[in-house]
Amino acid sequence: MKQSLFRKKDVIELCILYIVCFMLEFMLENIKNIKINIEIVEYFLSGFARYKIPIVLLFSIVVVVYHYQFVFRKKKEIYCRILVGDTLQDIKKRYILENVTILLLNYLLFNVISIYLDIDVFKNSYLFFCFLMYILVSTSGMKNYESI
Repeated sequence: MKQSLFRKKDVIELCILYIVCFMLEFMLENIKNIKINIEIVEYFLSGFARYKIPIVLLFSIVVVVYHYQFVFRKKKEIYCRILVGDTLQDIKKRYILENVTILLLNYLLFNVISIYLDIDVFKNSYLFFCFLMYILVSTSGMKNYESI
């Protein structure tokens, strides 16, 4: 973590965001399995289950905003690293590697939980690929930081 742009606080924040997104998808997927005798509550919950993917993708915008703000907050640090001899390409590689590692650990955690609870493991795979795209897009925002 010596050359990392991430501090412990940043890693924890990102883990919490990923966990909340995966939990939201997990809970909305399991709403369908709940049997409730009260018709109004059942109708209310079925609305959430029906629009599960749009709800989760809208909440995942919070992760997009986090990635954008993270790169923006680290603008001066990236510039200083370039001044002392680090290359922007190496900084991007480390950023992508660290982000994907955090994402993969959270994804595997929820897959293990899904297997344990006997739920389809691939239901939340679309989230993994969406987050992967968010990481790549946020990395492209570093191109202007070679000269501030």
